Amino acid sequence: MLCVPAAVSAADDPAYPPSANVLSAADPSFGGWTPLVKQSTGSVSRSSRSGGSLTMSDRGGPAGYVVLGTTFAPRSSVVNSAKLNLTRQVLGLRRARPLMEIGSTGGTSLQAGAFRAADGLRWAVWVKRPDGLRRHLVVSGARVKTRTWATVSLVAHVNRPRGGASLRVNGKVVARTKRIDMAGLTASRASVGLGAPGSRREVGTLVVKTAATWGTDVSDTSAGNAGDAPQAGTPAPAATTPPGGSTATPAVTPVAPATPAPGTTPAPRPPRPTPPPPVTPRPAPGPASPPPPPGTIPGTVFSTVDFQSGSARTSFGTLANFGGISSFQASAADRIQSVASGDGRVGRFEVQNGDVPVSCCGERAEIAVDTNDAEGQERWYTWATMFDASFISGDRAADFQVVTQFHSRQSGQPPVAFYAEGEQYRLQVWPKNGDGSSAGPPQTIWSTPIVRGKWYRIALHVKWSGNDSIGFVELFVDGQPAGVKTSIRTLYPGYTNYLKLGAYRDGDMTGTSVVYHDDVKASNVP
Repeated sequence: MLCVPAAVSAADDPAYPPSANVLSAADPSFGGWTPLVKQSTGSVSRSSRSGGSLTMSDRGGPAGYVVLGTTFAPRSSVVNSAKLNLTRQVLGLRRARPLMEIGSTGGTSLQAGAFRAADGLRWAVWVKRPDGLRRHLVVSGARVKTRTWATVSLVAHVNRPRGGASLRVNGKVVARTKRIDMAGLTASRASVGLGAPGSRREVGTLVVKTAATWGTDVSDTSAGNAGDAPQAGTPAPAATTPPGGSTATPAVTPVAPATPAPGTTPAPRPPRPTPPPPVTPRPAPGPASPPPPPGTIPGTVFSTVDFQSGSARTSFGTLANFGGISSFQASAADRIQSVASGDGRVGRFEVQNGDVPVSCCGERAEIAVDTNDAEGQERWYTWATMFDASFISGDRAADFQVVTQFHSRQSGQPPVAFYAEGEQYRLQVWPKNGDGSSAGPPQTIWSTPIVRGKWYRIALHVKWSGNDSIGFVELFVDGQPAGVKTSIRTLYPGYTNYLKLGAYRDGDMTGTSVVYHDDVKASNVP
């Protein structure tokens, strides 16, 4: 996950993960993407202005496919993101044209593009069946602004009974398909461009500044363990099946994205089924450490996050006054606050529907602390976490939710993280290779039922290493040992970690959740 400073907006910078397959206008091979033009009058041309772009057009004659596509290893979740400028598009009333597609096995694909409503063009997302018919069309309240740049992301979840897709424009979710059965299907191709129109007269021109795909390979899928940026497979340059269209478009009424009413508390959701038992962790050599005395931390403190300064923040800029924070990610100025608690102040983190401050992967309100955890370092970390009465833990196997994570500088799932899922608060360690692939199954070191309104006092003792026999984790909760001291790799080999706290969840979860954090310290052990 790329940590975005306050001055950077996801609308202006797509911030693709390093592992993404990026379309390059300057590269003669298009960065592994393959152009496909159906009509002889269609074209794909390059421009060197403003850093380079690709113009796809069928305006010179009958409309047809004018797309660039790529294929990749089978995935369960895929992000297809691009910076687009639809300069012209002729569409009949209540007709749609795909601009982005993620294709799955069996011929089913998830598409997004422009829909011609009575009052103009609007963004829409839908499912294209193998027979070419369009189903589950959802039209957004957000308009397609022609001759204007926008960062557009189509996010698809397949290989599950309740799959589907969401569409994000400039970091905001503007439309979602309903949950549909996509069990047994995997995604293996993506495209950007002018897909199949409904008639030969529906011509258009699309300019693409940049585009990329990335996702979670089927072999790396584990319920409830989605990372900040799903891992990319190795794309193979190959021609892709163009996005198809259909004249059979069901009648729809444009709707605005759902916004929770201020001050409402969502009804509690039932807990999800109990997950399979965790892998039994391997005890580390050497004796267990004694619990640190209350209010202390062993070693030499090198980082402290202070929520005491100032009142509730009213703008992103005041967050810097909290101290110890290197950057943050939030969708609105009130999502991260310093609030009164007893005789002091604590950090309040709120996530609402559609809070996607970066271009992919989930809803969040998080701060980052540049702890720079490196190979061979032994460290202690202490903090306190409390779940508000409104906190939603999720009721589906896919509902991941992270409240504290030590995230790698490599993209992927955090190697060490605290999750709050299915009414369980747990510490998970996931051994990883340097390329982000799994080096072993994720291990749950400790878990306990979530009690809302209770402060959990956490003390975590870690030896950071990409070596299975050197790294270890040891946890204390409320001054007592939690789980066992466990020998396990804690770094992606060759990469460092940094600390993130807040609330980060699956983008398909609904409702408003609030988490509190306080007393954050990190120390070195000589």
